[in-house]
Formats: sequence, C-alpha cells, structure tokens
Amino acid sequence: HVNRPFFPLLRAKLTATTMARLLLLGFSLLLLTGLRPGRAFLVADPQPDVSDDVPALLAFKKAIYDDPLARLSDWNSSDPDPCLWFGVTCSDFDARVVTLDLSNSSLVGFLAPRIGSLTSLQKLILDHNAFTGSIPREIGKLKNLTVLNLSTNLLQGPIPSETGDMQNISTIDLHANRLSGALPPELGKLTNLKELRLSNNSLTGTIPGSNSSTMVSTKKEDQVGLCQLAQLTDIDLSNNLLAGSIPACLNHIQRSRMAGNCFQNNDTMNRADWQCGNSTDAGKDNNSIGEDGQRGRVIQPLWLLIVEVVTGVSVLSILTLCAIAGLRRRKDRSSGRGVPWTRALSWKENNVISIGQCLSSH
Repeated sequence: HVNRPFFPLLRAKLTATTMARLLLLGFSLLLLTGLRPGRAFLVADPQPDVSDDVPALLAFKKAIYDDPLARLSDWNSSDPDPCLWFGVTCSDFDARVVTLDLSNSSLVGFLAPRIGSLTSLQKLILDHNAFTGSIPREIGKLKNLTVLNLSTNLLQGPIPSETGDMQNISTIDLHANRLSGALPPELGKLTNLKELRLSNNSLTGTIPGSNSSTMVSTKKEDQVGLCQLAQLTDIDLSNNLLAGSIPACLNHIQRSRMAGNCFQNNDTMNRADWQCGNSTDAGKDNNSIGEDGQRGRVIQPLWLLIVEVVTGVSVLSILTLCAIAGLRRRKDRSSGRGVPWTRALSWKENNVISIGQCLSSH
C-alpha cells in the first residue's frame, strides 16, 4: 500500500518548481521585450530620433525675423526629415542633427532657447550674422558640442555660466560681439578646451586663474580657473575691459592677445586711463595711491574740460576788453579831450542836446 500523505507533498514540490520556472521565464521575457520590472505591460522609453530635432530647428527659424539670402527657405514644417535642409548635417548612425552651420548668412534675429534641445549637436557655427540679445543658458545642454562659433554678431549680456557644462567643447569663439560682465569661472571645467577667442567685447573683471600672477605651480590641484586647462593653447582676450593681473599660467600667450585691456601688468599695451574708469574691478581706484607714491588723478569727462576752457577764454577776453577801454578813457582824460554825454529829451523829435555844451553856456 502507498502512503497517501506522500502525494500532497509531491504535488506541493512540483507546484513550487513550476512556479519558480514560470517566474524565471517571465523575467527573461521582460528583459527580451525591453520591459522594466515594476512597469509591466509598458513599452520602454523610445530613443530620441531626428523627428525630435525638427521642433527645435523650427523654433530657431521662428526667432529669425530677417533672412535676406533665403537661407532658411527650405526649412519646412511639413518635412519630417531636416537632414536636407540648408546648413543642417545629420549623423549617418542615427540621423540626428550633428552640425548647424549658417555662417555668413546675414541672418537677423535672436538665439532661441529651444536650441538646447539639439542634444546630439556637435558643431554650432553662426558667425558673421546679426544675432542680437543674449546667449541662452540652455546652450549648456549641448553636452556633445565640440565647436561653438558665435563670433561677429551683436550678442549682448554675459557669457552664461552654463557653458561650463559642455564637457566635450574644444573651441569657443565669441569675438566681435557686445558681451559684457565677467568671465565665468565655470570655464575652468572645460578640460577639453583648446581654443578660446573672446576679443573685441566689453568683458570686465579679472581673468579666473591663480590668485597670484607671480605664483607658478605645476601641481594641478593648485590651479584654478583657466589655469586648470592644460590643453588650452590658443586664447585671445584682447580689446576688452579686463583688469587685475594676468595669471602666470598664461605667460606663454602672446601679449598682443592680451592688449587693449586694463591690466596692471607693465608689459601689456593697455587702454587709456579714462577708458578704464568704469571697468569693474579695475584693479585700483582712481583716488588710490599708486606704486610710485603719488595719488592718482581723477579722470574728468571730455565735455567738462571743453566747457572749462571756453569759459576761461571768455572771461579772459572780457577782462582784456575792459582793460583796453579803461586805458583809452584815461588817455583821453589826460589829453583834455572828453567825450560829451548826450541825452535824448524827446524820442519823437529826436532832439539831442549836448550836456557838455549846456554846462559851458552857463
């Protein structure tokens, strides 16, 4: 006879084994179909494709209000594939937009913040146009960007600190704009940066680098700001309003690339003192005592100097004329010649009687 309690036990073991196999099979199916545990029956997030770049490009076009050369005439919202649009280059791998080159296109407008949605963009070249406004902070979202060229435009405002988030950037060219404010210290995070061109702007403050221009250290941990960028070999900061001292780590840079600023260094050709009067952190106050022990002169506006000169000449001329008139009158009195005083008795009759004659007749 077979012991009956054995069958329920065998059935329980078979059920546990079967359940374990079913669970393992289900988990394998989850991995194969791209589903995530805890999110069953949901499709995995789709990877971005070229269709995601179209709205960003159309937003860029919308911010352009003058296109005299019709560069953007083929940028059509009904075309889902922008890879054949003028100035657009796509990747052969996933058809994402990797280059936007519209240099020398005479475009007039501003940079739309939506440009930060072109996450696969590697080159943004918009030089020699007439872009106005500020550089959008969203540009820091372009993590794959290697070349940023916005030179020779009319861009204003500061360089956004978010540029320090573009870890793959190797070239930044913003020269010949109207940029102002200080150089963001976040530039020191761009370890792949090789070329930095910021000349012909109105940038102020000091160069973010080592605190002392005489301190030279080969230890990376001792360097700050631009001094951390070992690959930075081409830098141009000329014709701005930068002040303070040039960091020692930039001594290898040609001094012509630093000229036209307000540096304290004696080996650079700086701007005139009156041009540096309003420079932020100009290095020293106009009324402070300089290294030669003399107090600096207060720089006056040119128009005030002209008014002072004209006023002085006018007063001197009046005094001279009065002196000449006084000498002539004194000479006439000494020679006995007097000038008769006259008085009009009647304006209607215009009869004039000499006061000198009346006195002599009496």
